[in-house]
Amino acid sequence: MLRACTRLSLALALAVALYSLAGFLLAPRILLHYANQQLAQSFAVPARLQNVVFNPFLLTFRLEGFSLGLPDAPKLTLPEVTGRLDWDSLWRGELHIEHIDAASPELALVIDASGTLNAASWLAPRPATPTAPASDSATLFPLSLDRLSVSSARINFEDRRFPTPLVLTVEPLEIHLKQLTTRGQSPASIELLARGPGSSTLQGHGQLWPAPLRSEGTVQVIALDLVDLSPYLESLIPLALQQGRLTTGGDYHYEPAGKTPLVVKKGHLEITELALGTADGEPLLNLPLLRADGIRIDHAARRLNIGRVQSSGLEAWLSRAASGAWNWPLPPASTTEGTTDNWQFRVGELKVEDYQLHLRDELPQQPVSLEIGPLSASVNDYRNFSDQPINAQLHTRIGRHGQLSLQGQIEPSSARARLAVQAQELDLRLAQSYIAPFLDVDLRSGLLSSNLDVALYRAEPLGLELSGNARISQFDMRDRAGQRDLVRWRQLDLSGLSYRHGQRLEIAAADLHEPYARLVIFPDQTTNLGRLLKNSPAPAAPARSGPPTPAIDIGTVRIHNGMAHFSDLSLRPNFVTDIQQLQGHIGAISHTRPITTVNLQGKVDRYAPVHIQGELAPFDPLSKLDISARFDQMELTTLTPYAAKFAGYRIRKGRMNLGLHYRITDRRLEADHDIVIEQLQLGERVDSPDAVDLPVRLAVALLKDSDGTIRLNLPVQGDLNNPQFEMMPLVWKTLGNLIARAARSPFRLISGLVSADERNLSSIAFDPGSSELDEAAREQLAQLAMALRQRPQLRLDIEGAASPWRDGPSVASERLEQALRVLWYEELQRQGERLPSDAVQLQVPEAHRPRLIGRLHQRWLAPTQATFPTQSTEQRITEQEAQLLQYWSTNESLLRTLGRARAATIKDYLVDVQGLDDQRVFQLDTRVSDHPDTERVISQLHLGSR
Repeated sequence: MLRACTRLSLALALAVALYSLAGFLLAPRILLHYANQQLAQSFAVPARLQNVVFNPFLLTFRLEGFSLGLPDAPKLTLPEVTGRLDWDSLWRGELHIEHIDAASPELALVIDASGTLNAASWLAPRPATPTAPASDSATLFPLSLDRLSVSSARINFEDRRFPTPLVLTVEPLEIHLKQLTTRGQSPASIELLARGPGSSTLQGHGQLWPAPLRSEGTVQVIALDLVDLSPYLESLIPLALQQGRLTTGGDYHYEPAGKTPLVVKKGHLEITELALGTADGEPLLNLPLLRADGIRIDHAARRLNIGRVQSSGLEAWLSRAASGAWNWPLPPASTTEGTTDNWQFRVGELKVEDYQLHLRDELPQQPVSLEIGPLSASVNDYRNFSDQPINAQLHTRIGRHGQLSLQGQIEPSSARARLAVQAQELDLRLAQSYIAPFLDVDLRSGLLSSNLDVALYRAEPLGLELSGNARISQFDMRDRAGQRDLVRWRQLDLSGLSYRHGQRLEIAAADLHEPYARLVIFPDQTTNLGRLLKNSPAPAAPARSGPPTPAIDIGTVRIHNGMAHFSDLSLRPNFVTDIQQLQGHIGAISHTRPITTVNLQGKVDRYAPVHIQGELAPFDPLSKLDISARFDQMELTTLTPYAAKFAGYRIRKGRMNLGLHYRITDRRLEADHDIVIEQLQLGERVDSPDAVDLPVRLAVALLKDSDGTIRLNLPVQGDLNNPQFEMMPLVWKTLGNLIARAARSPFRLISGLVSADERNLSSIAFDPGSSELDEAAREQLAQLAMALRQRPQLRLDIEGAASPWRDGPSVASERLEQALRVLWYEELQRQGERLPSDAVQLQVPEAHRPRLIGRLHQRWLAPTQATFPTQSTEQRITEQEAQLLQYWSTNESLLRTLGRARAATIKDYLVDVQGLDDQRVFQLDTRVSDHPDTERVISQLHLGSR
């Protein structure tokens, strides 16, 4: 018995010894050899396990010194892995491991410059063998693991695709796996905790099913510093990520063999303190908070659903440099647009608040800056894969006072939208820098407000419709060069506005309140409007077949209390006038109604009414126009600059009523200018090179009626197709011709006032030697007196005339008879005879004539005339009489006396018989000249002004 017990003890001792030898020595070596052999076959890079320690009694094991990769650059190292087996593995038919603990493992992952992950080359390639898909847990090694713990792990990640390689370290990493079994449907629990770059952490917990492989749980990344990931952002857009933190997480479901391999549910994302800038450090975007909740990702279906997105406090800077480059570079265009691989996005609610945008454009010569914000917007149920419209609204401040609100529905997939747009006091001065290269103007003020319904029904070609009302107030545009007002108005209201892009613009009514316009003619004959255009070459428009010019239809244009200013600085003194209190309307302006009406009233220089009315073709006024304008009681002193330039006189006093009537038919102009001038008084003469060389004062006196009124009609005709045709020069020419005609033929002008027969009243004919008026002369002077009474500003100058040829014989004969009576009168006085008071009353007896002729010849001609010794007395007397008649027929004094008598006869008849004021009739010096071609002697009459 003892022996048997001894043998049994020895056998047990030997078995224990052999078991110990096999467990402590042989099994570790065999396992180490087999493990290294399998590692060499399984990996393409060096892989080695240094030592295996096994305790066959406690069933504990320890793996030491595992490394993957070259000794000087290992990819994966496991300094020590410990574990323990359970004895029940012997009868459970599966390997039961109580725990496995891996301490301080380290993994090095590298993406090289070509984008290849180093781990992709670790495994050795194996020949492909057809295998049946695993359908249940029977294909897996039967294993039951109570606990797996990885502690103090370290992951080193390096991405060398960037100029400065991206290096990240995850340390420490803790992984805990519990109750893992390859049989049955009981899941294992898994927990993960890691510390990432900076103070970021990675947390996760969930369940794991090995057969078939699937897992679900929750994962979170907390406070990840985005600067550590900036190379990825900068590879897409060359921006500098200055700061920002990311917190994200959610529930996941992972099943590689399922229909949906990866699904994320109840996800959330939060980005805080995000700051982007340029490479030079200029800020581009600051975002304090962006939060997204209710995230669901279906990777297989390529769908992303987000329940709610909230963001607030964003501040962004957008600018364009003088070179045309933007500070925000655009990302490359997607190459998958329109393919079935596109992700489908859906956002239940998007809401942003308190956004601020700083815009600056340095491309114009004068940079433009615009502040937008605070901006708030919201979008509900956005989908990029559905035609279902989404509700959107936006409200923001633009600039200092402007407000903009949008509200309506948008269909992103079809580029359709219906929006209600309200704008309040948008500052139009922003346009100044963009119109400055073309117009030398200064847009000092302008506020745009509108209430519009906007319908976008097509993106390409653009299909756009607008309807509603608009207002432009406080509009003020000035001439930059002169810093003078150019155009301004208090308010422009556009009601019933309807616009269809490229087709039609309709405005029911346009009300213009207190408009002002200014027109200036400079000394060089240029205008302020002409000077506004700059000489910068316009860019060549690309050749394209665009939509036709939209038809314009304006119901009516109403003007309220308007004003216009006109200055002509080419005159000295300058001409300046204003039209004030302009009221009225312009009728419908429409392509369907080619003719529109005009009815405007106002005042010139405050007191002179003006009325403009008629009709015209608004889109082609040179084809059809019929406009009348009436100016009443205009002060003529306003026109002094024009009178000084063209007439050579200032205007001291006067008023004018002006009626204009312009008619254009097929570019053929017919114009009437009815002018009524009251109480015109010319002032001092002005030296002007452009003044007409005519007796202007006389012309004014000729044109004035008895009431001091001048009535003129100046018709003008012309062909507007003729480039040489100019309106105002032709008007002045017509007026000049009228003045010239009046100056050249004043008597014909005034004769037309009293008779249809324009008789020449400028001369009176006398019989030779006579100063008596015949019947025709008296009738002629009566007509002249009647005309002069209608022209009280005229005076009459009478030029007496005598002709030696016609009047000489008669004058000499009368002088001879007068001389004979005087001699006879003297002789009778010496004899003491009774005599009349005047020698004219005597009659010389024939008996005494020869003796008296001799005495006269002796007195007047004896010193110069020869004697008659051989002639008879009768012949001598006849010759002496002939010599006396010859002498007196050429006597200028006698002829002038006759001419003065004739002038006096004319004046006496006009004053005594016709009742003309003697202060208006003047006698000129007598003209003595011969006109052999006339049978009668003509006394000329001349008109002048008082």
